[in-house]
Amino acid sequence: MPTLMIQGTTSDAGKTTVVAALCRWLARQGVSVAPFKPQNMALNSAVTIDGGEIGRSTALQALACGLEPHSDMNPGIAEATKRLRRPGDSARPGARQYGRAGLSRLQSRGHGGGDGRLACA
Repeated sequence: MPTLMIQGTTSDAGKTTVVAALCRWLARQGVSVAPFKPQNMALNSAVTIDGGEIGRSTALQALACGLEPHSDMNPGIAEATKRLRRPGDSARPGARQYGRAGLSRLQSRGHGGGDGRLACA
């Protein structure tokens, strides 16, 4: 299966927009295409058809492909609960694996090395 990876050197470099445009163009050409982002740091997420959550950028790309967003497209999300921290705030980042919240330690799927667990910061 052919694969195309889009990379950029900074946040806000335009990767999401380029990928959405490529997804739309390829889908219109009859190519079977779907977005995939293995890990995402997001303040906002989108609810998926399977009841999970993914980053809004990945959801946008899925819609550009003509697909319903699905948690398999963005299996790992680290989500900050508040943008600004004040003294006494108890806000801590949340972690989601396959769109499911409430995990303090995430079980990896055989990515060699370590103890087989992903730690949440």
